[in-house]
Amino acid sequence: MDGDANYELDGTTLTVNLGSVDAGETTHVRVNGSRVRVENGSITVTSPTLAGNSLDTEFRMDSWSESSYIAVGGSASGEFVHHLMSESWTSPSESVVVEAGGKQRIYAPKAPEGGTARARTIPVEVQPENDVRVSVTDPTQPSFEVGPASTSGDAYDVVYHDTVTGDTYRLVSETRDGYVIDEATASSPVTFTDPEDDTELLSVVKANETAGSAGGGGGGGGGGAAPAEVRRAGGLTSSPLVVGPLGVALVLGAFIVSRRTRIPIWATAPASGIAFVVVLETLAPGTVSGVVRRLGVEVASGIGQVSSALVLAGGAVALWGVYRLVKRFTRKDQVALTLRRGS
Repeated sequence: MDGDANYELDGTTLTVNLGSVDAGETTHVRVNGSRVRVENGSITVTSPTLAGNSLDTEFRMDSWSESSYIAVGGSASGEFVHHLMSESWTSPSESVVVEAGGKQRIYAPKAPEGGTARARTIPVEVQPENDVRVSVTDPTQPSFEVGPASTSGDAYDVVYHDTVTGDTYRLVSETRDGYVIDEATASSPVTFTDPEDDTELLSVVKANETAGSAGGGGGGGGGGAAPAEVRRAGGLTSSPLVVGPLGVALVLGAFIVSRRTRIPIWATAPASGIAFVVVLETLAPGTVSGVVRRLGVEVASGIGQVSSALVLAGGAVALWGVYRLVKRFTRKDQVALTLRRGS
């Protein structure tokens, strides 16, 4: 019965030629279908997902390159974030690009021809303004890394489906040590919003759990774990109409104090700056500390790629600049007197 001549597919209608069949004889017809499109390559589905079951399909890359990808969609869970597992190759680095309309493209740049893997989903939708790149790191938590794709700076929503109605869930940044990006009470499902697509590792947890504890709507509680601290940027302090005048007032205050007292400007200016930071961090916890933490990570990463000699040279130049600045503002006033002998 094998061969293209034994069947005809017209749209969604399949006509199979059974050949000669005797009365009372039982004939089995097996159909292997898929709802994927492969670009710049080809695959063979070796173990399809049965209808009605969650996606769990095994396939083989017959022809594959770094530019190859699998376009998915059209199934009941087509908008869930897809990922690969049980890869036959080492050091897998798969990701999926999610577009605004819900279409997804699975990339596996390190996969060899002949390699095998299984495709699955997590109960999470990512809905960007344009597109984002998502990499699933732990499908059971779930934990996933989100970053920019063809565009950057996009806001996006995260829709989590494995919930219990009435429970509170949080979208937590593991990159920022448990920073709570958003929090919402589930009404099956629950939706979070991340205002930007900076690359970071995210997790969805219950309000009484921390990242790394058991996740999922039907999962157990946090085992007494301390609730994650809610630290959101926003409110009045996110408006330049508030932050701008506050900063200007502190700088002017430092200038006035310097003019009316003997305290030099190089001492009052840093003091006013510190006061501004303290006030801002008090009004919106995490506004400054979160930025400093992320900046520290970026600086540490950059320093790791610079030789020690250049780091020492840069430090020496910076110290010399500070010395010159302090010397300029702390030098003693000099008064010139001209004495003339009377006649």
